[in-house]
Amino acid sequence: MVLSILSDDEADHLLQLVRMQAVTRKHARSAVRGESPLDEKTAEGLLSQVKELQGEDPLCLRLRKECDSGKARNGYELSQDGLLRYKDKVVIPQQKALTQELLYLYHDDQFAGHWGVEKTKELLQRKFYWPDLANDVREYISTCPVCQKNAHMASLIRYRSLPVLGKKSR
Repeated sequence: MVLSILSDDEADHLLQLVRMQAVTRKHARSAVRGESPLDEKTAEGLLSQVKELQGEDPLCLRLRKECDSGKARNGYELSQDGLLRYKDKVVIPQQKALTQELLYLYHDDQFAGHWGVEKTKELLQRKFYWPDLANDVREYISTCPVCQKNAHMASLIRYRSLPVLGKKSR
């Protein structure tokens, strides 16, 4: 077995990414409190938390700077409330704990009902944007224990032969 060794640049980049993950799961859970997949408006607490995090996220900072200089990438804008948006959707900074809480809320929550990939993605995209949202949704649902159990049960039921009514068995 050959182990690949990271170069110093790669290791530094990975360490920087780990350091950027400033939001704890508890903090993210608190931020999404009051948010509902069924409401058209995004919870104020979540918006204020996202705004704060956008001010610390390297990608968001770069995009905000481009917006301020009038050279924004297609679809990005700073809204009147100071939030970075992409096509009117709130840009969620690259904080894994926060995106995981949003995925949980929009997929696992008692009101979400364990939607499939497309429905969960559609619900999230009504309000939010982050790079790789679609891949994150697919990965999250593929590892959801409830969905995997339901898929397994459905496959068992589908392939089980049923007796024909009206025929006497021999």
